[in-house]
Amino acid sequence: MVYIDSLKGVQTVSAWPLWTQPAPPPPVHPPFKIRECGDKGLGMFALRRIPRGDVIVSQRPLLFSHPCLHVHADQTVSAFYESALAGLSSDTQSAFNSLRNAQLETEDVSRIRGIVLTNALGTQLPPPHDPTANYNAVFTSLCRANHDCSPNAHYSFSAETFTGRLTALRAIQAGEEITIGYTDIEFPRAQRRQVLATKFNFDCGCETCCLPPKKASESDTRRAAIAAFLIRLNELNADIAEEAEPLFPEGATLARASELLRWAEGERLVEAAYKLTMTAVGLALKEHNMSEAIRLTLRAINYLRAEEGNDSPHFAWFAREAGLSPEQMATKLDSSDEEMMGPNLNA
Repeated sequence: MVYIDSLKGVQTVSAWPLWTQPAPPPPVHPPFKIRECGDKGLGMFALRRIPRGDVIVSQRPLLFSHPCLHVHADQTVSAFYESALAGLSSDTQSAFNSLRNAQLETEDVSRIRGIVLTNALGTQLPPPHDPTANYNAVFTSLCRANHDCSPNAHYSFSAETFTGRLTALRAIQAGEEITIGYTDIEFPRAQRRQVLATKFNFDCGCETCCLPPKKASESDTRRAAIAAFLIRLNELNADIAEEAEPLFPEGATLARASELLRWAEGERLVEAAYKLTMTAVGLALKEHNMSEAIRLTLRAINYLRAEEGNDSPHFAWFAREAGLSPEQMATKLDSSDEEMMGPNLNA
């Protein structure tokens, strides 16, 4: 693996005890296969049904770098990347070079840097690293997941094990493509497509982007409302202590949060649905509606395990509180999974 950061950053990470532990071994029978995917090149496809919250793949990056590289005046960023990757084994270099490069090659963007810009997944590291820095992590398998504006998988990175992984946001059927979101999928179609075309040089042809005009307009209206609410929610709570009571946008009600939640579920925006469910729980408690708060809490647990995985310590805690094992809890939630998601509003 190549790790690129400031000297202090490299020294800090090098001292972490995790490096005495082996990287997670590849599964004997992975639940996915990488194969040709038409105009998209290669894609990741489920070989069998993958339940919500199951880990699809977990691996360490082959390249991990700070987003801001400062190189000597006589060296370009592209040349720096080439020099850094030269120390990898031939097999690892081949794996890196097989990744897609969607960038136009220029004097500043070589093929290697283009591969990084095209495939890197954003990642944060804990203090003393800059919490606002979005590090670039490039993986051999995770980066094969293509984009969808209603993705079925969630990417996360664990600094404790220095591994990235994909979990199933909902049940993924055998033969279905495994997808993630490359941009802010809560935004309207034109805005999403512009970002994807500019940054990744492709026109999104997912089902949501190919809706008929009337349905596309309705979808845009829902997503714009969800995005506006979540942006305001994040602004209000950006600087408050973790243990403090959450703040809500002015005029926010349980009824409005529930409507936005229904829209997010109908758009298959699971990550947004989790945030809205947690907000709805807080508003239900604020309005002294305990029965609704309890119902929404169960819904939130289902979304929590979708993002963090069925092996999440948080999910295990909730299962213990219910007198169940995580496996039993997941089975119970799976039995009501489709009912909980509600109808697909774009169908």
